[in-house]
Amino acid sequence: MKFLAAICLLATSASAQVGYSGIVSPDGNNVQFTRDFAYGIVLVGPSGIVTKDGNNLQLTGGQAALHAASPPAPQPVSQLVLTRSVVGPSGIVSPAGNVQFTQEMVDDNVLVGPSGIVTKSGKNIQFNDQGLPRTKRSLVGPSGMILEDGTPVQFKTPFTTILLDGPSGMVFSDGTLVQKRPKRSLVGPSGMILEDGTPVQFKTPFTTILLDGPSGMVFSDGTLVQKRPKRSLVGPSGMITADGTPIQFPAHAEAVVTGPSGIVFSNGQNVQFSEGMTRGIMKFLAAICLLATSASAQVGYSGIVSPDGNNVQFTRDFAYGIVLVGPSGIVTKDGNNLQLTGGQAALHAASPPAPQPVSQLVLTRSVVGPSGIVSPAGNVQFTQEMVDDNVLVGPSGIVTKSGKNIQFNDQGLPRTKRSLVGPSGMILEDGTPVQFKTPFTTILLDGPSGMVFSDGTLVQKRPKRSLVGPSGMILEDGTPVQFKTPFTTILLDGPSGMVFSDGTLVQKRPKRSLVGPSGMITADGTPIQFPAHAEAVVTGPSGIVFSNGQNVQFS
Repeated sequence: MKFLAAICLLATSASAQVGYSGIVSPDGNNVQFTRDFAYGIVLVGPSGIVTKDGNNLQLTGGQAALHAASPPAPQPVSQLVLTRSVVGPSGIVSPAGNVQFTQEMVDDNVLVGPSGIVTKSGKNIQFNDQGLPRTKRSLVGPSGMILEDGTPVQFKTPFTTILLDGPSGMVFSDGTLVQKRPKRSLVGPSGMILEDGTPVQFKTPFTTILLDGPSGMVFSDGTLVQKRPKRSLVGPSGMITADGTPIQFPAHAEAVVTGPSGIVFSNGQNVQFSEGMTRGIMKFLAAICLLATSASAQVGYSGIVSPDGNNVQFTRDFAYGIVLVGPSGIVTKDGNNLQLTGGQAALHAASPPAPQPVSQLVLTRSVVGPSGIVSPAGNVQFTQEMVDDNVLVGPSGIVTKSGKNIQFNDQGLPRTKRSLVGPSGMILEDGTPVQFKTPFTTILLDGPSGMVFSDGTLVQKRPKRSLVGPSGMILEDGTPVQFKTPFTTILLDGPSGMVFSDGTLVQKRPKRSLVGPSGMITADGTPIQFPAHAEAVVTGPSGIVFSNGQNVQFS
């Protein structure tokens, strides 16, 4: 780390840097700009500086040569905001006005970058050249254009341009006039279609509107039309809300409490409503749920519920001995199977399967939650970093903010690297190809040191090892070793190095970071960019603290 700091200081002093506050030269003759000169800078170029008042500064030959070899200086925030918006995790600072993100937007944001925002909800935001969210715009071609509202415009002459674009219409260079029309009702002599698509049939031709209010319309022929807001669509097993969100009701549970914000069911599950739902709709939902619950028999792991009220409660021993609940009966471990009656079987066939108890579910498949995995092979506790990185945990895998998603196998465990098998051969996990002697060969024995196939083929599993030749060798980590004499042998191979028969000594080095003047690549491949024009004040085992207050944290 001290070596890193020395390289950073050496690299900083090896080239001149022309920036917005002055010029730093290797000979120590630094130039400090005045405040007025710095705020008057328009452009820093390869040969000099252009200012607003015309007092331009010409670089010397040495300064220009050194400046050309150095990276461009960062633009001050005050000037950067004048040319492009600055986007952060809590909002946007823009010449057109600042935008403050709401708490919901901040919680929904996964990644905020210079080109846009990636969100958990999938409603990503793309920025334009000014760093502001893109808005819907017209599509223009050489022969015409499509306006934002979808109206097509055909040009009279190719490459027509817009002369005037106002709130009510547009004037084109070929003389075309286009009127911007808001969405409105379509009226004819026998009827009309309202803005929301509702058709109205007139009783007499050429009926007119006498009164148009917020809740309905009165026509001259006496027709009354009620304006209805978009409502939810409700059924016995679920609903689709006014905004299109589907909600699945829990099966075979009664509505215990119905309130203005949702329903609480007897199995502990809740359904949360949006603001647009009324209490009358919620009571209707509860009634439908109760009706649907009592309309079929449910055969589960704790008993049988029948619509005639003759319920059957299983004993604890019988419940824990259940192996399979089928359409005609229940199979148990001790052989005391239970046969359903004709009525029970018919009603049970019309109902969805009962949920499996957790104690039995864990015996067949892992249960994944936000903090870990409960599995027959052993539980897995997620670290705090994994919990913070997880966006969505589902039965088929985990979606993460870092993009390193995890897919589960049939047992609910993360998938591991496995062999690829075909009718004529297979590729092992380590990439070794195996050609079958006969089609559809199978594995008879798979042990720690090798595999035996049904066609008699034997494959030895080899760990990664060094590659040796008469003139040299390549170690496991890829280090090449050149022998001084042909067919040199290894006399001693220890944890820190190797001694060869020709006297060569090779030190085994663990994978290290790659360090340069402007940054480093860590042993695990993570790139770290050093802050420009700052000295390393403190270097420790966990990171570096620079003179400008920025820190670099090591893994």
